[in-house]
Amino acid sequence: MYLSRLSGPRVRILTEDVKKLPQSILLPQLDEEGEMKYSLEYSGLHSQCSRCRSFEHKVQSCPIPKCPIMEKPRRTSGKERRGEQMTTLIRTAHETDTNTPRTQKFTWKPKRDPPISQPKTRLEGTQGYNTYTMDGRFWTALAPNSGFEGQAASAVIIPTFHRHSGGIIETLMTIDKSPFSFYLTQGRDEKTWAMKTAQTHLVNQIMLHLRKRIVLKHKHVNPIRTWEETSWIYHWTQPTPDKYLCIMVALVEYNPEICTMRSMSGLQWRKLPPTIQENISHQIRLGAQAWQVENTHLATF
Repeated sequence: MYLSRLSGPRVRILTEDVKKLPQSILLPQLDEEGEMKYSLEYSGLHSQCSRCRSFEHKVQSCPIPKCPIMEKPRRTSGKERRGEQMTTLIRTAHETDTNTPRTQKFTWKPKRDPPISQPKTRLEGTQGYNTYTMDGRFWTALAPNSGFEGQAASAVIIPTFHRHSGGIIETLMTIDKSPFSFYLTQGRDEKTWAMKTAQTHLVNQIMLHLRKRIVLKHKHVNPIRTWEETSWIYHWTQPTPDKYLCIMVALVEYNPEICTMRSMSGLQWRKLPPTIQENISHQIRLGAQAWQVENTHLATF
């Protein structure tokens, strides 16, 4: 005996004569005395009706009507539901418009030319800094005691990697001694400056240009992150009576665990002249962060 998908117990019987199979069986009752008669049904027989299990006829002539197949409701998609909702809204709007007539009064107006839109100045990214003349407030915040504060001036920045080798300062330069320099820029409408924002602006501009030549070993770990991590030497010049120029060298300490050069082709380490060596070592011992030097010292870079 085993349980199947149909309800009730079923028994598998192997027999040679199908006609001798009983149609009922008496089984003793467990709760009460006596016996109870149970009808038996067989499946899988050749001469048996598959609908009512009778041996008297086949399924083609079975008096029991066939149960109709229930059709499952079709599931509508979201697109069809939205279409039905839109159709309902249109029908409702049409009925409203039909019930309430509308009158429209036409008023003639002369055609006007569209206003000319001025291009907006972007103040973020490399395209936002679109002027090479730094505002005088920038120099007042960056170098308040330079003697040139308050003057609108341009600036050329020369970032240079340096290292200490046997007590001697070496800088990474090109073989043809062409400096890697760029003009410091700012937004046209950028007028308000404080010392911290001016220093951060200078550091960000240097890293923006250095990323073209270096590869960071760790993400978001830059060789220069703050103004205090770098030594700055600068020199003020006046090329024309109405124009000032500041040449500034950023001495960035080279650490191969933080970054490496993308290519050393055309680059080499060179020792600084003794006069510059003494000047830089002396200023570092004094704890200076930025100091002014003669123009002859900057010619090395």
